[in-house]
Amino acid sequence: MKTTNLKTAAVAALFGIGLFAGCTDSATNQKTSDNMKTLNLTQEWDKTFPQSDKVNHGKVTFTNRYGITLAADMYVPKDASGKLPAIAVCGPFGAVKEQAAGLYAQALAERGFLTIAFDPSFTGESSGEPRSVASPDINTEDFSAAVDYLATHPDVDAERIGIVGICGWGGFAINAAAGDTRIKATVASTMYDISRCSANGYYDANDNADARYEMRRQLSAQRTEDYRTGTYPRTVMNPEPADDAPQFMKDYYDYYKTERGYHPRSINSGLGWNKTSNLAFLNAPILAYSDEIRSAVLLVHGEKAHSRYFSEDAFKKLKGDNKELMIVPGANHTDLYDNLDMIPFDKIDMFFKKYLGKCLNLDKQPGMCAKEPMTADGIVRLSKIEVYPQHLEEYMKYATEVGEVSLRTEPGVLTMYAVSEKENPCKVTILETYASRESYEKHIASEHFRKYKQGTLHMVKSLVLADQTPLNPENRINNFIQ
Repeated sequence: MKTTNLKTAAVAALFGIGLFAGCTDSATNQKTSDNMKTLNLTQEWDKTFPQSDKVNHGKVTFTNRYGITLAADMYVPKDASGKLPAIAVCGPFGAVKEQAAGLYAQALAERGFLTIAFDPSFTGESSGEPRSVASPDINTEDFSAAVDYLATHPDVDAERIGIVGICGWGGFAINAAAGDTRIKATVASTMYDISRCSANGYYDANDNADARYEMRRQLSAQRTEDYRTGTYPRTVMNPEPADDAPQFMKDYYDYYKTERGYHPRSINSGLGWNKTSNLAFLNAPILAYSDEIRSAVLLVHGEKAHSRYFSEDAFKKLKGDNKELMIVPGANHTDLYDNLDMIPFDKIDMFFKKYLGKCLNLDKQPGMCAKEPMTADGIVRLSKIEVYPQHLEEYMKYATEVGEVSLRTEPGVLTMYAVSEKENPCKVTILETYASRESYEKHIASEHFRKYKQGTLHMVKSLVLADQTPLNPENRINNFIQ
């Protein structure tokens, strides 16, 4: 077996395409499936991880805006009640929902979230022709299609939806968060930027126009051949590595080709990618607008992962104090696929509970998330508002909604208590308390507050914001969870 060059091996590991120096291709022709419109979903448990007795599991399907039907596993906490926060999970790139995505989804369901792990378009149990194709556009759309499904599910709170992308799907998750404002929190675990890796090679070693032109030329010629023959050559994925192969190639093999993570429907376990699959990625930098993401993002990567630079560089571009980078000591790339001692589920859980407003099961305050303590720069404020009489009823709908959503989803919003004068109901006073100045800034930047502000501008005759000093800080208003 040929020795694989370190600077190009990662791309070969992802696509199995022999278009980079040092890579060899042993593709075999495989015809497309004749009928993928009707999904035949496996009902028995065929995951690479044991089934939990803490969650209920079932199969669901939904359709993206390209008309492709996606197959998913749904995991629901057995003790669930009311509308739940929900999370859609996908990845790694070239894997199926029965592998790492399912493990993440089940683990998060054990922590109280309704979750789905889905197969991307053209792969696994999902539909789409030809098979084994990836797309920067369609795969990003797959995440939004999952949000479509969750946002309309009767057991899901549509205002509390997050996503998790693993490996290459970490990049798609960030791209989805940049375009879909319904996504309130995003986790990218052991992320790959597939566009960058395809166009530039590993560590940007092939970042030049001539190299990209040669790739385009070969892949374009392959498209002509595919159409002429009616077949789609696929590549051999993760062959047994040579003794001197880079360690991450051995790690991929150890996960995808052994009992640890092998699955017969997985591209990386043996089906292979359609040979022209990465052509579109050369012209589509999926992280182009990541600096415009306003929702929360957590990047998780292993200290010893060959791919660590993808997360570190992506984090540098993100803006806002709701963005985090966590480096897991001692972990390599594939440790974050299934190593329960390495995957920081507690941190991921806390992140989602903070930004999705995961409610505590407390009888006294079932409608609010866990709250932060009041700090030295906390704010106590009376907002005195006079509303035009003809808009009073409509204004109250806006005010009620923003108060309910803020208390339910924002840990730093401690109190929102509104009253109106008996003699003049158009005069409204709202007692607001915020855990810190930072919490207040996050609140006024939130989507639900901006909706309230813009929607009521023409309704408000006057507004006075009067900050208060508590005479006895020990006497706290019991309108929040301590």
